Amino acid sequence: MAQTGDAVALFQTLMSATWYGVVGDGATPGGMAATMECINDEAVITTDVLVGPQGEPGKPSPIVQLQWPPLEQAADLEPIKPTLGEEDAGKAWWIGTVVYVWTGKKFEMVRPGPAGPPGAVPQISFSAETIPLADRVPGMKDEVIQSGTSLNPNLHFKLLSPEGPRGPSTNILGAPDYDNSKAPEDGQTLVWSEVKQKWLPSDYAAKQPRLYSVPEAAFTSTPVGESINTGSFNLLTYTVEEQDFAWIPHVSGHLKAFGVELKGDPLQIGCQVRLQAESGDWIIGRGHGTFMSWTTILPHFSEPGDEGGAVAPDNGVAIVRAGERAKITVALKNDGLLGGYVFNRSGAQLSILVIPQGA
Repeated sequence: MAQTGDAVALFQTLMSATWYGVVGDGATPGGMAATMECINDEAVITTDVLVGPQGEPGKPSPIVQLQWPPLEQAADLEPIKPTLGEEDAGKAWWIGTVVYVWTGKKFEMVRPGPAGPPGAVPQISFSAETIPLADRVPGMKDEVIQSGTSLNPNLHFKLLSPEGPRGPSTNILGAPDYDNSKAPEDGQTLVWSEVKQKWLPSDYAAKQPRLYSVPEAAFTSTPVGESINTGSFNLLTYTVEEQDFAWIPHVSGHLKAFGVELKGDPLQIGCQVRLQAESGDWIIGRGHGTFMSWTTILPHFSEPGDEGGAVAPDNGVAIVRAGERAKITVALKNDGLLGGYVFNRSGAQLSILVIPQGA
């Protein structure tokens, strides 16, 4: 039960208070008064301030020289004490929440002011690069380049990293200059492709010729009951698959065509074989008619306008490069005057021998 004169706590609250003092001269009489205005959690307190006469000048405050690292406990000062003299006055060690200051003769314990609020923590980022060996010059040193703001700094290191030991050679299948689009098979070896500019697996360690035979079913007969009156008629188109080496074709074969020219000579129906590839277009075979109407196809590399056309290992004539496909066409050719002729594919054959360049 509260008695008269008792102080009774009515409520308690946290507030931010601003305290104002009214300056007086100390001679003018006046009572001491204090006022406080409080709105919500903000309070303003006003009181009289007594100002006395100026006192004697104080002595300069000694400068404290904090020593690092800080010690864990006061007992750690004992080994240090014998090493200190009067010239070390002002040296101090921070231990826990107090500071021990050496006066020149002994340690005095003082308590520093309250700790301030924690400061902003910078968000430091790092990046680094190795200076290439080719760019290094005598006297060059590691370099640290700082950028960004004080709160978000970036440190970029340019380092003269030492050269590591030489690593093992890469395996062939993983080499950058190897074409691994087709898995190698047992017994294959490596050959160079000029078209792909890479090494690739091949069955031909010593580049062997390859023979292709074109059957009569691949030829096209002239329409039944009709004769051809133009100067030529295409009766075969055959594509030779790409090889993994450069090659020259050797063609041979036979076919039967007959007709009548205006002058009545039935022996002038021949044929012409041409090679077409990315590297060029050449005549590679020729056949002339006989009195039996059979035309025999043999290698032939010259034609009107190019009577000196011939094949040699390195003269570039009729050479299909590695990795290229080649199209071979056979066309009837009337070597005489205008006339009509017909072709029946029965019995027709063409052989194509792929000869490696230089073989």
